[in-house]
Amino acid sequence: MDFDDTVNQLKMFQRADEDCLLMVLSYRPQLRYFLHKEGLQTSRYWSFFDDVQNIGRFSTKAIDFKELNWPEQVTFLYSPFIVLAQQHGKTIASIYFAENGNLLKIDWQEDGQVTQTLLFDDRGFLSSRLVLKDGRQLFQDYLNENGVWQLREYLDSENAKIEVNPY
Repeated sequence: MDFDDTVNQLKMFQRADEDCLLMVLSYRPQLRYFLHKEGLQTSRYWSFFDDVQNIGRFSTKAIDFKELNWPEQVTFLYSPFIVLAQQHGKTIASIYFAENGNLLKIDWQEDGQVTQTLLFDDRGFLSSRLVLKDGRQLFQDYLNENGVWQLREYLDSENAKIEVNPY
């Protein structure tokens, strides 16, 4: 999706009134925003990860990051590019937003190290959770709209595997 060739081909098909379907095989939680930005928001698509994660939602809703489950006595420091969540003077999370202002991701930190990254879908739900230890990615959970992991990808090169939630 990052290549101009794909975007140009889709636009050519649309101009010619040809029926087309975009097959998205990679994890793209901001896909609809990308399509909108490229003027392709009316394009039909099938997403492998939507199927794997059991996502059926097409509508979007905004997420107010302040309404998430924060620890007590958390304060927020705002800059033009990031919001820092602090507790007792220590940064516990960095909150990032996409170009359109929707919640993109939250990096949770302990002792200055990112321990968990929460990635949000542009439709307004938590899409995946990446767990890190000592700066190394351990695994990534791909969640359904209710926050239940559907697929876990172990990212350690020695123990790389995929696990499907049996429930």
